[in-house]
Amino acid sequence: TETVIDKDKQGGNHMDWRAAFSREHQPQPAEMEAFINSPHWQALRSYIEDTYKIQPLYDYSTCSMQEGWSIRYRKGVRAICSMYPMEGYFMCMVSIGHKELAEAEELIKDCSEYIQHLFEKTDLFNGGKLLLARVQDEEVLEDVKKLIELRCRGKKKKHKERKDVL
Repeated sequence: TETVIDKDKQGGNHMDWRAAFSREHQPQPAEMEAFINSPHWQALRSYIEDTYKIQPLYDYSTCSMQEGWSIRYRKGVRAICSMYPMEGYFMCMVSIGHKELAEAEELIKDCSEYIQHLFEKTDLFNGGKLLLARVQDEEVLEDVKKLIELRCRGKKKKHKERKDVL
């Protein structure tokens, strides 16, 4: 299968992701990894798959914000995150539900300035937030892992103290 590669202004190669991998041509994991060309892609995938025992779902998104093939992770019916290939990096959208929002606000205080700013600027959606982070460095990768951990853990239920009658 041919991929579409254009020469950029500096003479380097630039691949058009959507043209190379149309809806009819699902990319192989190795093709995604080669396009992204970032160690953080496999690091996050391994973290999610090993820690939470979740397998990726390959999906063609028609979302105008990020059209094209992506990888989604779900735990049961709960959306955890989606990873979108970009040349040299990737975008990771983490769902923060309304039940996790208060805990996320505390967690964000210990994250990078980039993630703090992203969280602050992201509008509420159904009472939660959909954070679309650009993962280009180790610091943001670690922040995204923390958000995924929160999402997988969910809101802790408050248990009433139970007094058993003997």
